[in-house]
Amino acid sequence: MASNGEKVKVFTFSISPFVNRVLIALEEMGVPYDSQEVDMNNKSPEFLEANPVYKKVPAIVHNGKPLSESLVILEYIHDTWSSSPSAVLGGWMAYSNDGGRIPGRG
Repeated sequence: MASNGEKVKVFTFSISPFVNRVLIALEEMGVPYDSQEVDMNNKSPEFLEANPVYKKVPAIVHNGKPLSESLVILEYIHDTWSSSPSAVLGGWMAYSNDGGRIPGRG
């Protein structure tokens, strides 16, 4: 897998299933990332810059470009790092919609 630039920065909230679906995709694709937990009661300027419209997690920044909404982020991860057919992405989306979680994250 090509590095495709800098590490992905993921803004997270530990109990969010929407964050979990993004983290699962990054882990499965072997994409290097750093996560930053967001205090939902005191959102940092950096987080608000990454997601100024919805102001909710997950949001990512990759190569200086912010992206939000978990399903959109999943498509971006697939388009950027995968050589697999889109059906694989659809399977992971269905799994996450059915409550799939990362072990140890709740």
